[in-house]
Amino acid sequence: MRIRKRNRTRRALQRAAIDLVERKGYQATSVDEICEEVEVSRSTFFRYFGNKDSVFQSDLLEEEVIGLLDAPVRLSLQALEDRICAGFQELSPEDWDAERRRMHLLQTVPELRTSLFSEVFRPFPLAIHYVARMLDLPADSLRVRTLAGAIIGALAAHQVPDADGMYELPATAEDAIAIYRSTFRELNHILDQNQVPMS
Repeated sequence: MRIRKRNRTRRALQRAAIDLVERKGYQATSVDEICEEVEVSRSTFFRYFGNKDSVFQSDLLEEEVIGLLDAPVRLSLQALEDRICAGFQELSPEDWDAERRRMHLLQTVPELRTSLFSEVFRPFPLAIHYVARMLDLPADSLRVRTLAGAIIGALAAHQVPDADGMYELPATAEDAIAIYRSTFRELNHILDQNQVPMS
């Protein structure tokens, strides 16, 4: 219950920030205005986000991986795939629409382009930690780092550039899940062919 309430508040703040920036622009949008839209205090905002920029960063993948690391389950690529897809299934159509708009802002608002760059690489250390535990190998092992990089690549495959080089999320969360399932199947196929241990 506590985690769900936390996620609801985070997503409400993100949606409010996206709405305001689309209407007014990034510079003209303040943290106070975002808080007013959601009817929370500034202290609540800063409990979830370090600054205005970070409200536009998604941590859905990190939350799912951390949850899996904390769960009493056998770590595997299948478990990771299932956990991430389950997280996407929990998103409402409004949440997914906000994700698509958020990604558009990250690419078109100059002040947020650093956030776009960091979002690509932020999950990598967590992926390394997951794979190291999964394979029972040191985190600095080349096999661990290579497989972690392949996982990050598989997770990024649902973002396809259009003719202008803009990366768009699929139309629905269900479409994204279908792509995730396909890319993880491809990843498993490559690893099986090269006899890389899966767990």
